[in-house]
Amino acid sequence: MHCIGIDLGTTNSLVSYWDETEGKVKLIPNEFGDTLTPSVVGFPKGAEVLVGKAAKEMLINEPDRAFREFKRDMGTKTKYRVDRKSYLPEELSSFVLRQLKQDAEAYFGEPVDEAVISVPAYFTDKQRCATRVAGQLAGLSVKRIINEPSAAALSYHVDRMADHAVYLISDFGGGTLDISIVEAFDNIVEIRAVAGDNKLGGKDFNDAIVDCFCAENRLNRKKLGKEQIELLYKEAEDLKKCLSVQDSVERSIVLDGQNMVLSLTRAQLKKQADFVFRRMLEPIQKAVTMSGFSLSEIDQVILVGGSSKMPLVQEFMRSIFHGRVQVDKNPDEIIALGVGTAVGIKERKAGIKDMLLSDICPFSLGTCVSDGSFAVHIEKNVILPYSRTRMYTTVEDNQRRIAFPIYQGENMIAKANELLDEIRIDIPPRPAGEIQVEVTFSYDINGIFDVDIECRDCDVNIHRSLVVGNMGMSADELKERKDRLENLKIQNDIVMKSNYLVYRANRMYQEAGESEKQILLEEMRKYRAIQQNETDPKLRRESIVKFTMLLDMLEQEKETINADQFWKEDE
Repeated sequence: MHCIGIDLGTTNSLVSYWDETEGKVKLIPNEFGDTLTPSVVGFPKGAEVLVGKAAKEMLINEPDRAFREFKRDMGTKTKYRVDRKSYLPEELSSFVLRQLKQDAEAYFGEPVDEAVISVPAYFTDKQRCATRVAGQLAGLSVKRIINEPSAAALSYHVDRMADHAVYLISDFGGGTLDISIVEAFDNIVEIRAVAGDNKLGGKDFNDAIVDCFCAENRLNRKKLGKEQIELLYKEAEDLKKCLSVQDSVERSIVLDGQNMVLSLTRAQLKKQADFVFRRMLEPIQKAVTMSGFSLSEIDQVILVGGSSKMPLVQEFMRSIFHGRVQVDKNPDEIIALGVGTAVGIKERKAGIKDMLLSDICPFSLGTCVSDGSFAVHIEKNVILPYSRTRMYTTVEDNQRRIAFPIYQGENMIAKANELLDEIRIDIPPRPAGEIQVEVTFSYDINGIFDVDIECRDCDVNIHRSLVVGNMGMSADELKERKDRLENLKIQNDIVMKSNYLVYRANRMYQEAGESEKQILLEEMRKYRAIQQNETDPKLRRESIVKFTMLLDMLEQEKETINADQFWKEDE
């Protein structure tokens, strides 16, 4: 049995493992040969579930039947509806995890049942718990939840870091931003402070580009249909990628049969997305302040996550930290490589078993006292594992009950924080201050939060584990959900590749001019005839290859980019 490392991302997800033979971490490719699997789930009519590239193409053709960015809703009761059925965010995430699990099993040729999964450092207990549930629903035993910046720091320390240094890790993905201050020395990686924004990522740049396109072409966004909106977001993503290597871009988009043009420069995007950079500044300031280090004491700034590829993001970070900013050539792979390294540490693999990764509690945990203030037991950024005991007494004569609401957050007023649970104990009537209750909060490196309450005066001893990996469900309820989802099969690789090409061709047909439409229509008919009628698997695979080459050629010819390279002015 193998244990895998999974970077469950908002936009893309990756799977890795520690190769003991070669003494390094490796990424596992999916059925398309890619290491990045889009975090998109689709439900074709009368067919099996689609995950990844094929589901992403469904967003254009059948936007009501495909879902993305559900990671942003993890830990909530948000429901995604299709065919009179509804799915919670962790259920959709479980399909992505199951696909990654199947890719790993195809790679190893044997079952995979254990995983270490990364989450944003600023994920709450509920969000971490939902991630564990997603793993269980996918048939995985989640051995550890690791913070994404911690995984990035681990990867850099193994391969690149000096003997002793202080680093700021900026993990800027498709939907979240995490900032961590890391101190690394010898075989130890110690997280000193974390801050972040769970609702800020590359998607916000896409929003800005779509708004810019609508304004330039005098479109009322509220009057556009779902298919048109998804097409615009697909084009916005492509434009953003073009602006990562070019200073300006001009793109022609066919919308409702009308040819529309969007011209965009980096300077325009910088102005349009000004709010993104302003929001980035806040967690950077918080993390540096909480770490106890000054800006000058930070030796290097390491940018990871797909959004770090954007030159505007790099420019923004350099404006703060000057020449200390480093961008990896594959920033969207670093977290997955770090999670795979964590797998090697967990399994005590040779060459990595002596590495130590400390982590911290990303939020304060405490209870509410009689005046309504927040009595903190475990402070934010304390190194894990950690346990603290505090003593409480009654405040009224003949008091018969004490309530201990458990909160998570940073507000001085307890009720302004997030309520996790409440524990109540009955006590005998005594004068105020006579009854004493001992309350212990314990938080371990896997994000398991335990509360122990002991009252010797009334023979009460309560233990409560607030994060048990099942979001309050019984074992039977969890099994029922798992069985229901397992009945929805994920399409095999041949069928998925075939459907991917059909959805891709349909999307291109909507965007194409008249001459290209005729070519696509004719070639689509030939392709579908082979896939539906041909019994020889070899001929079906050959038709997939040929049709892929045709679509690649047409899509390359479609793009019209007129720009200067970004760094040309500095040469």
